[in-house]
Amino acid sequence: MLATGAVVTMIVAPLVMLSDAPSVAGSAVAAPAHGASTASANTAVSSSAPRVVTLRQIQLTDARVVEHRHAAQKAAARALAAANARAQAAQAAQLAAEANARAAASAQAAAAARASVPAVHHVAVHHQVVVSAGANSRTGLATYYYWHSGQCASPWLPHGTTVTIRDNATGKTTSCVVTDTQGNIPGHIIDLDPSVFTQLAPLGQGVIGVTISW
Repeated sequence: MLATGAVVTMIVAPLVMLSDAPSVAGSAVAAPAHGASTASANTAVSSSAPRVVTLRQIQLTDARVVEHRHAAQKAAARALAAANARAQAAQAAQLAAEANARAAASAQAAAAARASVPAVHHVAVHHQVVVSAGANSRTGLATYYYWHSGQCASPWLPHGTTVTIRDNATGKTTSCVVTDTQGNIPGHIIDLDPSVFTQLAPLGQGVIGVTISW
């Protein structure tokens, strides 16, 4: 019987081992599939996890924002300064143009005033003129020419004589010192520097009726 049992054991054992081999192989094959699904699940979990932002990244972002803001402010300040400079230049050019226009108008008015004055010839000869006793006033025409301020010319009065001139139309009076000799033109009794003439009438008037006394 022992021999019979041993024979049975030797026959049955290999058969049992052969019957278990497919199941073991199936388990071995299935294992990698289980591992692959686990790896995929881990990947999905990691991809869906929230991104972590560090304090250093926040600081760098804030620094870039501040830098861009400062650059924008500087650009705006430069643009404003350029606009102000252009406005000031335009205003200066306008003021210069107005000043030039006024100067041209003044020159034109002076030229017109000089053109309206009758031509008077002056003889700058220093000589004594005898004036008859008691004849210390005369009425006639006064003109002007560009001479020394506060001075005038007379056809007959000696140089150094102080003359009082009265405008017969307005009653205004002024005075001058004779330092030049006027040409002897009928009706013209004195020729005034513009500084004296304008105290009686505008230069544009050219000639006025006066009474002089000395």
